[in-house]
Amino acid sequence: MRLAITSLAAAAVICAFGTAGASASSLSLAYGFCAKKNCVDGRNSDSPVSRDASGNLYGVTRFQTLGNSQRGILYKLTANGDGTYAYKTLYKLCDMFNKRCNKGSIPNGRLAVSPAGDVFGTTYRGDGGKADGGVVYEFTGDGKYNALFKLCPNCTTPLRPVAGVTWAGAQFGTSWDGIAPLYLVARNDVSGIPGARIYQIAKPKHKNKFKLAEILASDGPIAALTVDLSGNLFYDVTDDFHGGIFKLSFNGSNWVNTQVWTLCAAHTDCNEGKDPRALVVDKTGNLYATSATGGDNKNGTVFRLAAPNYTSMSVLHSFCIDKPCSDGVTTPFAAPLAIDQTGNVYGATSDGGGNDFQTDKSGAGVIYRVGTDGSYTKLYSFCAVADCTDGADPLGGVTIDDAGSLYGTAFEGGPQIGSGEVFRFTP
Repeated sequence: MRLAITSLAAAAVICAFGTAGASASSLSLAYGFCAKKNCVDGRNSDSPVSRDASGNLYGVTRFQTLGNSQRGILYKLTANGDGTYAYKTLYKLCDMFNKRCNKGSIPNGRLAVSPAGDVFGTTYRGDGGKADGGVVYEFTGDGKYNALFKLCPNCTTPLRPVAGVTWAGAQFGTSWDGIAPLYLVARNDVSGIPGARIYQIAKPKHKNKFKLAEILASDGPIAALTVDLSGNLFYDVTDDFHGGIFKLSFNGSNWVNTQVWTLCAAHTDCNEGKDPRALVVDKTGNLYATSATGGDNKNGTVFRLAAPNYTSMSVLHSFCIDKPCSDGVTTPFAAPLAIDQTGNVYGATSDGGGNDFQTDKSGAGVIYRVGTDGSYTKLYSFCAVADCTDGADPLGGVTIDDAGSLYGTAFEGGPQIGSGEVFRFTP
C-alpha cells in the first residue's frame, strides 16, 4: 500500500507519512548537493555517510562541478542540534584526467572518523602507478590530506576499493574509536580478469603509524565485507554462477579462510537468490545478505544464515512481489545494511518503489526493514514528491544511530537539479 504524504517543509522535513495503528515516520533533508554555484559543494554521491560520536556526518561525492569533473569532494555536515546541519567542504580531490594525479581521485565508500576528527577513506583511482589503482587516504583533524597507501601501484591490473573501510560495530552505527583495525576490499578492475584482495589497516604494537597488510587474495570478485564483534571477517564472492559466503578468522598467527555457504546449493531453482551483494552480521553472529538476482521473482532476495554453524538458511524476502516492483528491486550494488539495537536490519534499494523516476518505470528505490521475526516491511518509497526533491536512487545504503534513525545519500533527485542529497529517515 502506498503511504500518504502528510507534510512537506522546505529544507527540513521533506515528507512524513503514517498508517493506521503505526507511529509516523519521516524523511528529512540533511543537505542537498549543488546548492552552491557551479556545484563546488559536490554532486551525486553513491557512498554512505559516517557519523562521529557527536552526531556529525561525513561523506564523499563522486563528482564536483556541473561538468564531467570526476574529482570528488570530502565533506562534513555539522549537527546544529535542532535537526539541521551546516555543510563544509573538507577537501577537493584530484581530477582523474590529470596525469599528475597521484594522491587519489574519485573517493568512494564508507569513511572512518576517529574521536580526534581524523578521517580515513579510499579513492577509486589516482595512485600514480601504471595501473592507476586506488588509494587509502587520511584527512587529519587539523586539515591535512595524506595519501597513506597505494593499492598495488606496480600491479599490471588496477586494484580499486569497492566499499571504503569498515570496522567491528560499523553495522550498528558505532563510531570508529581510532584504534580498532580497519578493513577494505579492492577488486581487479579489468573486464574478464576476476579477483580481489582484502586488506587490514592497523597499528602494530608499540608503533604510532598505521600499516597496510594484505590478508587475503581471492580468485573471485568480492562484493561486500563485514566484521563481527569478535573480529571475524565475513565476505561474499559473486560470480557468473552462484556465489558464496566466506569467513576469515585469525588464529593468533594466520588468517583462516572458510566457506560457510554456497548459494543455490540448497535450492536448485535458486529461490534463495544468487550473485550476493550486501552483507552484515548481527550481535549473535547471524548473517544477513542480499542477492542481486534469483529468488522467487528473479529480482533478488534478502536471506539469513543462522549462527554459529551457518547450515540453516532462510529466505526472508524475494523482491518485486507487486508490480511495478513497489517493494523494491535489489540492484548490483553492495549498499551497506544497518542493524538497530533490537536486531532489526535495514537496507535500501536503488530501484523499485512504485514511483516513476524520469522515464524509469521501475521506480526510484525504497528503504526497508527486516524484523527479527523475518518479516519484510517497506518503510519509504523515494521520489514521492514532485520532481523527486525527496531524492532518488539511494545507492549509499543506510547508516544508523543509537536512536534508530537512518542516514544515507540519494544519487539522483534532491532539491538542486537532480544532484542528489543526504537524508535522515526516522522509522
